[in-house]
Amino acid sequence: MDAASSMLIAQLHLSDIDAISRSRAKGIDDFDNDDQVAGDDLELALKLQAEEYSVIFGNFKLALSMNEAMERDREILDRMRLIEQGATDDHQYAEALSRGEVLPEQSVAQRALEDPEFYNEARPPRREREEEDDLEYVSEPGTPVLRAQTPPGRAECVICGDLLSLTFSSYYRAPCEHVYCISCLSDLVTSCLNDESLYPLRCCRKELQVSRLLLLLSPQLRTQFEEKSIEFGTNTLERIYCPNPTCSKFLGSSVVHTSHVTCTRCWTSVCTSCRQPAHWEDCADNTALQQVKDLATQHGWQTCPGCHAIVELNIGCYHMTCRCRTEFCYLCAARWKNCTCPQWEEQRLLTTAAMRVEREVGQNAREARPDVFQRRVEQRVAQLRDRHDCYPHRWLTRYQPGNCEECGHYLNRFLLVCRGCHMAACVRCTRNRL
Repeated sequence: MDAASSMLIAQLHLSDIDAISRSRAKGIDDFDNDDQVAGDDLELALKLQAEEYSVIFGNFKLALSMNEAMERDREILDRMRLIEQGATDDHQYAEALSRGEVLPEQSVAQRALEDPEFYNEARPPRREREEEDDLEYVSEPGTPVLRAQTPPGRAECVICGDLLSLTFSSYYRAPCEHVYCISCLSDLVTSCLNDESLYPLRCCRKELQVSRLLLLLSPQLRTQFEEKSIEFGTNTLERIYCPNPTCSKFLGSSVVHTSHVTCTRCWTSVCTSCRQPAHWEDCADNTALQQVKDLATQHGWQTCPGCHAIVELNIGCYHMTCRCRTEFCYLCAARWKNCTCPQWEEQRLLTTAAMRVEREVGQNAREARPDVFQRRVEQRVAQLRDRHDCYPHRWLTRYQPGNCEECGHYLNRFLLVCRGCHMAACVRCTRNRL
């Protein structure tokens, strides 16, 4: 007998028992009872039988619900198991490589995870949440994750992971729906004051709503951010700074101040043409600036066409994104995709790939098994050629210390590693920079 038939029988029995109970309550019981059986005993028997069938009915219903959930989420669970198995196999592979042992053959999970199609498959549609459901499907593109459902009226900070009560003054929700606690939001704003690459404030490449954000900051931080917003919102080539080395206060735009301006902090008068202390004679050549330009030429550095800042390429392709958000070619300084220069240099790709492989398998692997190490590097180089402009990134947490490739900060607990290009980054950069 199948589950559906058993449930139907149990339900019919419950209906019969309910009908008998109602009839007895009205005094029209049609059933013959033995004179020795008291009415209370019959009531007790009916109650026990009803409870038994209720348990049977409930168990069958629960079993069917669990079976439906397993079938519905089978693909997600299979992919999760594959990802976990691949991580375990990678760890065993790295240990064998670092000890100079015979390397195990690449597992099915490892081969599947290196296949780009594994991440390109369409994710299952979001299902309607049921009352008894305590899991929800949350995922970045290509990264299936099951996460415990957040209790109603609360949300998780995307940076620190703290659980927040959704009161007006306790959280900030970004346009991408990520939630920030006030502490992490203030930390982001404070970092932005000294790092223009974080301006405008954004999460997942979507700008944050400043009007709502300002209400959650302390008065001092709010004032500092408003002042910096004026500075960062001014065209870089038009900005005037105090030439006093101990001051360097932002004084405004050369469009507004056409001749000279006086610093309100140290009272230095500044020529808006040459950005040097005010003078009566014609502006002289800026020898210090020329020395910096000569040094940049000597070392092969490039000048951003948007803000004229000098930038240096350490690793990666020639696609540069300046702190002023200008994208340009590192070779010729033309706006990106407006030149015929090659998009990368093989040696730089090789250096990047070797660095990332060394991070994956350990520093001793290069000397212990140079042939295997080189083969892995060649695989990474091929992936970088194919995905040198990898986006969107598919971040996975890797619990090992290392430096963020974007900001250079050292993290002693974990890094986020992209499954596509194997770039390692911190949480701040994955949300607010990249």
